[in-house]
Amino acid sequence: MFPLFPLGQIVATPGALAALERAKQPPSCFLARHAIGDWGELEPTDVTENEYSVAHGFSVAELLPDERRREDMDNHRS
Repeated sequence: MFPLFPLGQIVATPGALAALERAKQPPSCFLARHAIGDWGELEPTDVTENEYSVAHGFSVAELLPDERRREDMDNHRS
């Protein structure tokens, strides 16, 4: 498969960095999936937004599976 867009500047939240560390996987694994349109576990509306963003040259988002579980746990503690 070919990338849908150039990656540009790559940023990650502290939660995403922690998820990568827990998964013991290099960021390149997820970045390669991201570049071909594998958005992780996004909600359908976010997938639609990403598809629109790719078509129009805007930023896209991704949520790692472990990052969502961590956010859910943090939200339940509040």
